[in-house]
Amino acid sequence: METKDLTLLEKVTQFSRKSNFDPYKAKFKPFDMTYNDAMSEGQYHYNRNFIPLPFDLLDKEDFFNNYEAILPSDEYFLSQIEDKESKDEDTIAEELEELREEWYDSCAEIYTNLHRITDIGEDYFLDGDYCNADVLAEFGFRVIEYKDYTFLNIPGYGYSTMYEHFVRLFTFLGWMKVEE
Repeated sequence: METKDLTLLEKVTQFSRKSNFDPYKAKFKPFDMTYNDAMSEGQYHYNRNFIPLPFDLLDKEDFFNNYEAILPSDEYFLSQIEDKESKDEDTIAEELEELREEWYDSCAEIYTNLHRITDIGEDYFLDGDYCNADVLAEFGFRVIEYKDYTFLNIPGYGYSTMYEHFVRLFTFLGWMKVEE
């Protein structure tokens, strides 16, 4: 007897219309996912927590008129000032203001995608015990709010943002383990 290979359409029709598969009653077997490189594991965590939004899809005029940058704390900016001990308070205050302005301006340097934080991740990334705007800043992220959504921006291009930003963040958060 000759067996015929089914086309993809025939396979899906047979499965969806003729099988007794009931996803509400089916018992599924757990499976393990194994990643052996940073890119794959980083992409897994990224996909669970972020939604990429190509900047070209936004109305740029509306965006630039209505976004709000979430700045890191003064403590973060103070940590960026070198040789504080030899500077007077006025000089430190001026440098703090310059750092804030540079940071705010860099929030609008958008070269590729914005990375929308999923609704369930917003509290974790912005106000959690392990992550906040200062932590994100240390890994090169700018936090932006626009139309009731929160985005991360990386003001850079020409390198792997996954490795340089997300993998480093996920490793710090303990989501990725480095073999010793």
